[in-house]
Amino acid sequence: MNIIFQPMFWLSLLLTAVMLTSTGALIAYAVVPKPPTYHRTTYFEFALPPGWVCVREGTETVCRPDIPPPHDAVIIFTAKIRNESDNLAAYKDHVSKPKKRTERDGKEHDSEVVRYGEQAIGEYHWIDALHLGSEIANYYTRYLATTTAQLGVLITFSAHKSKLDERTKEFKACVESLRYSSYCVGLVTLTLARM
Repeated sequence: MNIIFQPMFWLSLLLTAVMLTSTGALIAYAVVPKPPTYHRTTYFEFALPPGWVCVREGTETVCRPDIPPPHDAVIIFTAKIRNESDNLAAYKDHVSKPKKRTERDGKEHDSEVVRYGEQAIGEYHWIDALHLGSEIANYYTRYLATTTAQLGVLITFSAHKSKLDERTKEFKACVESLRYSSYCVGLVTLTLARM
């Protein structure tokens, strides 16, 4: 009798297929990293660090680690319809100088400009600067600013100086994933048409 007609042949073939499929799925689950969670604003999108959440606060989107405060890092995204002061030269001029920060006691402090320059991210040219103490004392803040045909865009990445190395790696992944949201092209056109 031919082996193909034996019930044990089909049973062992089925068990082998189930075992190989299960083993492959377990290996893939253990080896393949979980895909990043993307945060999509009305205009841009970027991958969030694991365990972060974003909340819309007025005209800004604020992203933080999903833990109780105080937070050692924050990302703030804001975009507005461009006017004559929204251009790369003005943005560069603004971030190339120390910024004044007023403490609760009324004392003013100047930030330290660590670096500033320009870089291409995705299809846009961005002004890129790093300050110490510009937004919050003892926090480094990276400023990314650009313009599109209709928008002025600013993203800040702030981290406490004690967590800078750890957060810089996370922020780098956010920046590398930053792109104009094709989902939003129609929304921008519709929004501008209504104005």
